[in-house]
Amino acid sequence: MKSQMLKSIRMGRQLLMLIVVLAVSVKGQSNAGVSEEVKQLRIITDMFREAVDKGNNKQIKCHLQSAWQIVKSLFEKQDEMEKEENQLKNQISLLEKEQAEQDNLKKICDKVTEEKALLEKNWANESLVALRLDHFKQLNEPKKKCPPADSINLKTLSNGKKYFFNSTAVNWSRANELCDKQGLHLVKIKDLHDTQIWMTELSYAWWVSVKNQGTGGEKDFRWRDGTKLDLNSPLWWENADKTHDCVYINTWRKGKLNSHPCYGTSYTVCELPRECY
Repeated sequence: MKSQMLKSIRMGRQLLMLIVVLAVSVKGQSNAGVSEEVKQLRIITDMFREAVDKGNNKQIKCHLQSAWQIVKSLFEKQDEMEKEENQLKNQISLLEKEQAEQDNLKKICDKVTEEKALLEKNWANESLVALRLDHFKQLNEPKKKCPPADSINLKTLSNGKKYFFNSTAVNWSRANELCDKQGLHLVKIKDLHDTQIWMTELSYAWWVSVKNQGTGGEKDFRWRDGTKLDLNSPLWWENADKTHDCVYINTWRKGKLNSHPCYGTSYTVCELPRECY
């Protein structure tokens, strides 16, 4: 009987050591169930010590069984918490990976945006440089000889300027070439007064020297001498289609300007250069 009691006491002490280890391992954890079971273990420990002091073997055995059940529950909960902790770590790792991928994509998007802006700027600069070079070439080209007064049939209109009219329908490039060969150039409209003149002198549609110099869908209409024709200029017909690159004056449109495909055909009106008057 005494040996059994001593054995129970040794087992109880070992269990007490285990309880201490478990109590340390769960210290600081916020799990309410674990904290409650640790409190129960402490109560059973006190009861176990009291039973040992009294030599009550039955109570010692009962307290050991109760403590063991709680210890098993603690082990199971600790395993569950470790699994949850591992799951949380995996989720955090995935979130960090996704965040890193998003940050990398943002950097790529920002880089593409910067390169796009740089390309657009370069295109605009190249277009402007090309236009200025073309205008410079025109200024420095040897002046063409003025056509002899009797070589072509020039007509003087009420604005005092002289023009050559060709009623053969051709595309814009052919009309421009036709004027150049005769020492003339496609007409330039200066103001609304000119449009009124065309209303009285012409019918149908006639090419003018303005052409789109823009790139990448940008519209930058310029006259032959490089002067800009603003998109809001009153010279445009109020419902003008400005999607094409070449322009004609249309008497059906109140003698105002309208864009037209360059490969389309219209009549040609050439103007005598100022230096030939």
